Amino acid sequence: MRHPCICRWLRFSAVWMSILALIIGVTVTGVSVMPHVLAAGEEYEAPTLFYNDTAWAMDDYYPSLGYIIGAMEDFWIPLSFYEEIEGIRVRRGAAKNNTVFVIQDTETEKYLSFNLNDSTYAQTERATLILIHTMLFSKERYLPMRDMCSYFGWTFEISDDHRSVRICDGGEQKTFDELLAVYAPPAETETETQPETPPVTEPGTEPDDNPDIYRAHTVYLTFEDIDSTVTPLLLDCLQTYDIRAAFFATGEQLSQHPETVLRILAEGHALGLHGMTADETELQDTDGLLASFDAENELLYALVRRKTRLIRMPEGSRSGKLYLTDRQKDALADAGYVLWDWNISAMDHAPGYTAEAVLAKIDAALKTSYYPVIRMHCTETASIVLPQLLQRLTDAAVAVGAITEATAPVVFP
Repeated sequence: MRHPCICRWLRFSAVWMSILALIIGVTVTGVSVMPHVLAAGEEYEAPTLFYNDTAWAMDDYYPSLGYIIGAMEDFWIPLSFYEEIEGIRVRRGAAKNNTVFVIQDTETEKYLSFNLNDSTYAQTERATLILIHTMLFSKERYLPMRDMCSYFGWTFEISDDHRSVRICDGGEQKTFDELLAVYAPPAETETETQPETPPVTEPGTEPDDNPDIYRAHTVYLTFEDIDSTVTPLLLDCLQTYDIRAAFFATGEQLSQHPETVLRILAEGHALGLHGMTADETELQDTDGLLASFDAENELLYALVRRKTRLIRMPEGSRSGKLYLTDRQKDALADAGYVLWDWNISAMDHAPGYTAEAVLAKIDAALKTSYYPVIRMHCTETASIVLPQLLQRLTDAAVAVGAITEATAPVVFP
């Protein structure tokens, strides 16, 4: 029987040895984990993850973690990825806290059971403990690729530039090079023609913004507080650029502007619930939350014979008057709702913010955000900003994604 003090010392030592290993480029098992060193000025991008011949876009989930997930040769893969592997069953406990989870191969009966009160070890089907670290980010667990592949008998491949990773269970049909040729084609070779001489810019006249350095490849647009005056202008602009957005409306707004609701849906935009009213005091308890959104959904059904699962609190899930607990978020999820917040607030509804200030604020945020979800309102300022913003995104070859009920949401922690 192991002495508890010795066990604690071993766990403490293992954690710090692993941290030291990441720093100096070796692991405690002797496997080299040399970091991928970026060249000066090189931008890091989250790696593309493949399961057999299928691309699993890691940056659709937690793209801001690319530095941690892919900066080392021993990649850390989200638990949700393992749920996609054929024959693998993932059982989670304690809802979103992921306190306990089990990964089981239904064919071989091999499994790993993790009790995350101790994130250092996993228990096997033989009731033995093996050293496998886990990491928690944004309420999702990440597990080391090498350890998982070694235990379950999968293989993995890493591209030379460390930008793509593939995990295989024997069901692959294409080679890794064939996949990379499709999803990550090599850069075109330079032609022998002489490059054009760039225009000379006088010192001090350089542009303040450069849309070419936007961080993300996809942006999501959301609007609140629909009406019959400005919202049609926003819809006209979106239609011009053939772009879809999400509109969140209160029950009062649904009743007052049914023609706007019909047009939003007819043109392929997402429509989300915003509560029966904008009064956050009615949403303080779980019963009030569910009652408000259920009532608004019934109102929407009476208007257009459709319901929606998308919801947003009047001022987000964390505001000066409202702070949703994990239990309340779980209750909303159990009722089938998908909660959306944002990570870029345009402030177009705030007094004193001009269209120029709003555009500058969005532009600056887009240069640092990996998964930008922009919050705007149906305001006159937004109607001025939107066409300029969409043109900038078009010039920078940044897509505007359509939000659906299956899109990974952004939620305040």
